[in-house]
Amino acid sequence: MTVTDGVLGGSVLSTNGNLYEISGSVSSAGEITGGFAQSGQLVVDVIGTLNGSEGSGTWVDALECEGTWVSTKTD
Repeated sequence: MTVTDGVLGGSVLSTNGNLYEISGSVSSAGEITGGFAQSGQLVVDVIGTLNGSEGSGTWVDALECEGTWVSTKTD
């Protein structure tokens, strides 16, 4: 995942081999809203916060399964 000028982008490969495209935004206060899409269809909504080099939040998918996520900035 990348954040450039408040815009989320990139892609992620799941443990079961599915590739998802990431899109969304980060506010100046660090609030994240976005989602993961597969074949152009949104399949997961993501919200959370970024604080310095760390982030965390929640996600919910199209089947209403939900969970939490964490991230750490790497160079």
